[in-house]
This record gives sequence, structure tokens and C-alpha cells, in this order.
Amino acid sequence: MPRFRRTMLLLLAIVACVACDQATKTIARATISASQPVSLLHDTVVLTYTENPGAFLSIGARLPDRARLLLFTALPALVIGAALVLFPRSAPWHGAQYGALALLVGGGLGNLLDRLGNHGAVRDFLRIGVGPFATGVFNLADVAIVAGVIIWIVGPRRS
Repeated sequence: MPRFRRTMLLLLAIVACVACDQATKTIARATISASQPVSLLHDTVVLTYTENPGAFLSIGARLPDRARLLLFTALPALVIGAALVLFPRSAPWHGAQYGALALLVGGGLGNLLDRLGNHGAVRDFLRIGVGPFATGVFNLADVAIVAGVIIWIVGPRRS
């Protein structure tokens, strides 16, 4: 596939990822922020709105504001920028690797936009559980990032 077309598809996938993430966060804030958690499928899925100033599972939420700004806003912005500039220019990749990059960058941008527009916090609203096992509260950007990591690790590679 020509480089321009690959780049346009990558950017389109990133924009779609960010748009879906931001739309769901906006809907969650408008519909469940003031209400009690909404249980679906006998608590298998719970919609509950929270704003998380930390990372995954609120790690680092109690750090000083300046440290959180550096760790959760400035550093991810630099990594996302580097990924967008450096990775597409490297050796040809397999399609799965481009998909993984789109998910990682799209999810990262979705959470970065939240931090920039929400006083350093991300909007989380989903929790999944089966029996005694449950996740923390997360959002679609988190799903994209985890999916991107999994695809990157287990997906096919060009040699």
C-alpha cells in the first residue's frame, strides 16, 4: 500500500478512536454523573461516572499536581508525538501493527484531551465484573490502549 494511503488510514483510525472515546465520555457525564450507578446484566456491566486524576486504577492520583502534570500529561504528549512522527517512517509494518498504533495513539489522545480539558483528570464510566472478579472503572480510551498493546504483542510482524 502506498505510504500516503497508509498514513491517511492511520490518521482516520486515530480520529475515529478519539471521536468515539470523547462522545461516550460526554454522554456518560451528561447521563450518569448525577445518578446512581446503572447495573446491567446482573452487575456484569456497571455504568458509574468518576473523574480520575491518576493513571490506571487511580495509580498516582495522590501525587502533587506538578508531578501528575508531568507524568500524565506532558510525558504522554511527548510519547504520542514521537509515535506519530517516528513509527510510520520506520520499516514497513504488518497491518496489525498499524492497527495497534492507531489504537494506542487514539486511546492516548482521548485521555490526553480529557486531562487538558478536565483539570488533569480523565472521565471513567465503565466497570465489568463476573462474580467476585471486577475491573476498576475505565473508559473507551483505556480499552483502545489495552487492545493496542495486546495486538502489538501477539499480532503478526513483517520480518
